[in-house]
Amino acid sequence: GERGDDYAIFKNGKLITYDVAKYYKHPSKDTAAYKPKKTACTAIKSAAAKKLTVAWKKRTNIKGYQIQYAYDKDFKNAKTVTVANASKVSKTIGGLKSGSVVSIRIRTYEEIGRTRYYSAWDKNTGTAVKIK
Repeated sequence: GERGDDYAIFKNGKLITYDVAKYYKHPSKDTAAYKPKKTACTAIKSAAAKKLTVAWKKRTNIKGYQIQYAYDKDFKNAKTVTVANASKVSKTIGGLKSGSVVSIRIRTYEEIGRTRYYSAWDKNTGTAVKIK
């Protein structure tokens, strides 16, 4: 390839070369400093008993979203929900304690190879809502 990152193997006695850049999703983003663009919550509501719906701004060039919720604003005992579908823009979380106040935060993630890279948490980190 252009960057000199061809990969060669022998298969059945023949030399086969691969241009790694063609098969690597983000060849220019392969450092630990890479961070995907963050997202922001657009709505957080508890419309049904013991449930919470979180909506966020859609991002491109990511693998998915990670939502954390906790009953304290410091997220010490937070639970994490992963949304692996990048085109999804909302998630309903069930099994919450009725009458409690839950803090929410969300971020995006991208996978390059076997490494997962996370954005910063949204600027509304700690946004709280009372559960019905």
